[in-house]
Amino acid sequence: MNDRWDNLLLTMNGMFQQGKQIYQALLRTSGEKKGILVCPEHIGDTVLIASLAEEYKRSNHLDFLIMVSYTVPQELLQFFPGVDSALQMEKQSMKALEFYMLVSEKYYENGIRYAFHKRWAELHTSGIVYNFFSDSEKTLIGTIQGMLSLGPDHRMHRMERLPEPSEEEREKYQNAVLLMPGTYTEKALSASFWERLAGRLTNAGYEVYNNYNGNDCEMLIEGTVPLSTSLVDISRLACCFHGFVGIRSGICDLLTFAGARKLLMIYHGENENYHIETMEGDLFRNWMGNVKDNPNLHIVEGKEKLMEAIVEEEFGFGPKP
Repeated sequence: MNDRWDNLLLTMNGMFQQGKQIYQALLRTSGEKKGILVCPEHIGDTVLIASLAEEYKRSNHLDFLIMVSYTVPQELLQFFPGVDSALQMEKQSMKALEFYMLVSEKYYENGIRYAFHKRWAELHTSGIVYNFFSDSEKTLIGTIQGMLSLGPDHRMHRMERLPEPSEEEREKYQNAVLLMPGTYTEKALSASFWERLAGRLTNAGYEVYNNYNGNDCEMLIEGTVPLSTSLVDISRLACCFHGFVGIRSGICDLLTFAGARKLLMIYHGENENYHIETMEGDLFRNWMGNVKDNPNLHIVEGKEKLMEAIVEEEFGFGPKP
């Protein structure tokens, strides 16, 4: 037991010292009119924070804003208004920086902001466990605004200046639907569900693709065309596809801000209930805490009704004329 604790303490000290060095390097980059947002989490959280960069920059009277992430490529973050520069770290370096900032309680200091929930570290024999401070906000966007010390009047912004798709790409995907069954944060639907859905959409006249990059959470769907793309490319092509259907994930958030024409997200509710949320055209998701308050979020019971809602009722994927 003592050896285990000793090894863990040595590991923690190494993380702390590495994080301190990285933080000090960031300090040399920050300044009176220059701010840095450290985003230690996954794609969805990072994208949501980036959507508020312009508002954060204006609210804090900054001339220059840098975003630091380990999940979203720096060239993609710089498509968000207000992000002047971005840095993509290795995961280990980000975790060390996060550990140092949390232990030192450097949530916002010298222009560097920890852009996630305030939380603290607890030491267990199995490793370091983070716990959240309680958050009074009930809506997702309200929580994100609170992380950045912004109010409800500060709005999200879509990505700008994305490279334009070619005419060939627009023509290729204009009648295509991309299925996204993979997610790390939600319970997955079975492969058979996605195969049946792909068959229904194919019979309705759509070309069906499957987002597949070989990640652990993804699956190959029979009857679809596998599509492997970078985050930059899927953002660039978002406006080309007729629509997207997926389990709620960070990729869904990314496509929302990249200008997807139609996007349907599936959430698991209680028992066999499913929540379906749609985004279409210029309509942003509301991210409401209460389902009944969100006109774009609906509940269906069971996988059969979920299938019907996707193909016929909710998303309007009826037969092509």
